[in-house]
Amino acid sequence: MIKLSKNNEKKEYETLRKEIIGRYSRKKTLEEYRNYAKQGLWKEEKKLFNKYLEKGSLILDLACGSGREAFPLVRMGHKVIGIDNAPPMIRLAKELSKKLKIKVDFKIGDATDLKFKDNKFDAVIILYNSWNFISGENNRLKCLEGGYRVLKPGGYFIFSSHIRRFFSKEMVGWIKQLIKMYFLRYFGYPVREVEWGDVYYKNKEKVECLYIHKPSLSKIKKQLKMANFNIMEIIIGIERYNKKKNMRKIKKNYGFFVCKKPDNLT
Repeated sequence: MIKLSKNNEKKEYETLRKEIIGRYSRKKTLEEYRNYAKQGLWKEEKKLFNKYLEKGSLILDLACGSGREAFPLVRMGHKVIGIDNAPPMIRLAKELSKKLKIKVDFKIGDATDLKFKDNKFDAVIILYNSWNFISGENNRLKCLEGGYRVLKPGGYFIFSSHIRRFFSKEMVGWIKQLIKMYFLRYFGYPVREVEWGDVYYKNKEKVECLYIHKPSLSKIKKQLKMANFNIMEIIIGIERYNKKKNMRKIKKNYGFFVCKKPDNLT
């Protein structure tokens, strides 16, 4: 197995970070997220929030975007601080907050480097694809560890993630990745993937290469254990509506995770 050197790996992660921030700073993306903010919570998210969060909870919304999750949470009676590392996205969220007259404390911030005191929040969330946009296993672990640190004992970390399933409709893609990473790289073939599960794909206009990481379920569980969380609930599969086919289907390669910081810490 050939891996990138640590320097090249670090360089690739920094390049990806800048690309992702740039993507979420573009006018077109901001307009898309203006519309996303109107969609509100997915039914799975609303169900979990009602089940685990007490009214009046102080919630940290990581990679908050334009406020799709933050605004409904405030309407449900919670207090929310939202952070995102794309300054234009935070400006949009503040604009919508003022327009909707919903008070949310939006700030520029990095989900892998939280600037909050220990034991501050009742809950920390990172939803949609946000955790999967964090490049590098260690960086995703930093996000989990940071969330654990800023949670009060007994607090909840709720997040969603794509889940890599080899034997699925994506199997051909995973086989191609195996060949690229563990064979073609030997012969100098240009391979951006650093980790098994890194995916680069074109957007609809086929002019931009987008990144996402799809970890295995076992890897997610391992990282949650490393971050000292207790796993309370895992929901695999979300119901999505396909307008073109006028039908609902279960997306089996996506999951919600509810984790808890232990109540009694010694």
